[in-house]
Amino acid sequence: MTRSEANDFALQGEIIKFSFISLHMGLYFDQDPLLDEVRTDALWGHPGVHPNVGLNRMFGNADLMIAEGLVAADQGFVPGFTDACAAPVPDASVAAVRDICMAANPKRAAGLGDAALDRALAAALHDLDTNHPRFKGHPAEWMICTYFLGHGFARNPLYAWVPWGIAEGGLKLVRRKLDG
Repeated sequence: MTRSEANDFALQGEIIKFSFISLHMGLYFDQDPLLDEVRTDALWGHPGVHPNVGLNRMFGNADLMIAEGLVAADQGFVPGFTDACAAPVPDASVAAVRDICMAANPKRAAGLGDAALDRALAAALHDLDTNHPRFKGHPAEWMICTYFLGHGFARNPLYAWVPWGIAEGGLKLVRRKLDG
């Protein structure tokens, strides 16, 4: 709720829409480089556009992405994430991680585009280096989690345990916990 109010959404309907978007696209969807084109299409934060226009269009985009299977469909909470967790990671390069993400959910990768994927993975490395140095030994895992759980996932209370899971047992431990 605090994030919605920080974006000037305080009415119940606005908070519910913002929460829905945050749940499915990541708590920091409004800053996620992966979603730049989606936000632009929704007129999110454009000068001269009423904030509710952007909110309603982002809500519609999230709903459409769910319907098309790009996010949170019938394959679990984050489609492709558990497959990416099980994939062997040859190295921590953006190219290697991009290949893993694309193979795990090709429909999502195609829908969001290669440029957005590369921007998001580069931003994930920057976030890791800048804000989470204690997890620097796990760059590939960090990029995979960022791609599937959203930019700033480590600050999201829903996923606060994930960095520690990565450090303790890698993505295989994260997958086991998510699978129950």
